[in-house]
Amino acid sequence: MKDLIDKNLIHPSQTKPSYQIKIVFFTFLATITPVTLIFLLLNIGQKTGLGYLTRDTAALTNTPFYIGLFSNIGILLWCSCATICLFSYAILKQNNRSRELAGFLLFSGLLTSFLTLDDLLMLHEEVFPLYLKFPEKLFYVLYLMTILFGFGKNFKAIKKTEFIILSASVGFFILSILSDKIHNHHIVAVMEDVFKIIGISTWLTYLTRLCFREINSLLRLSKINKDF
Repeated sequence: MKDLIDKNLIHPSQTKPSYQIKIVFFTFLATITPVTLIFLLLNIGQKTGLGYLTRDTAALTNTPFYIGLFSNIGILLWCSCATICLFSYAILKQNNRSRELAGFLLFSGLLTSFLTLDDLLMLHEEVFPLYLKFPEKLFYVLYLMTILFGFGKNFKAIKKTEFIILSASVGFFILSILSDKIHNHHIVAVMEDVFKIIGISTWLTYLTRLCFREINSLLRLSKINKDF
């Protein structure tokens, strides 16, 4: 630890107990405040019990543990991807060589974060159309406009990446959406979810490989500069 402080990698104040206790306190507030607000809003609006917000879905509904397994895995993949993108952006944004791709990673991280919330809370399927009276079709239009804007703005950066993997991911998402419009067969509904989770995993693969490549390149460049 002392070596890290001497090399200015860790600020001396970060090792003090009082500083760490302060971090724990603010983490507690940042966690408990939104949780409390959500509970109060739902409890006031729909008389929802606390257990409905805190307990596991399978335990509440008395169903097997694997209920919604594919959906849960998809959310984990979304969340992992968003975290990797935003963390990589924080590392790369100060480097002139990586600034262009850092902007694309920021867009991808924010978009993936919203997709995570959409999948987790069923925003476009239930929350917006039923509770906020926001048409689902308009939701898809806004999705499309956001994606086209982001891809258009970052087109130069995307050309420098493994864009075929990105194209494959988009293709699987399109197949999932098209399958969602066919409601006359159980197999089609299953294929919708299969295409979706393949699309998510491909999206994660593309962005993770990009983040790894850029950070690895930055580290190598830093090592070369240090050697000279």
